Amino acid sequence: MSTDGEAHNISMYSDITGEFIAGNTTQFAQWNSSDSEEYVILSMRLQVQQAFTEIDNHAQDATEYYSLKKVNF
Repeated sequence: MSTDGEAHNISMYSDITGEFIAGNTTQFAQWNSSDSEEYVILSMRLQVQQAFTEIDNHAQDATEYYSLKKVNF
């Protein structure tokens, strides 16, 4: 609840970088996004994946999802 008791529109920015998926900064990540009534979802995976392989504790065949729920107060 706002201090003046009124409803307000705000925007929030949040991001994630390819280092979260890679483990090796020379690799490229492929990004996708989807936007529904309830959620904003970003997904990323390596463009060239290697099955059952890890580099610096990062699986090289994974897809990472980063999502935010849309909320109105």
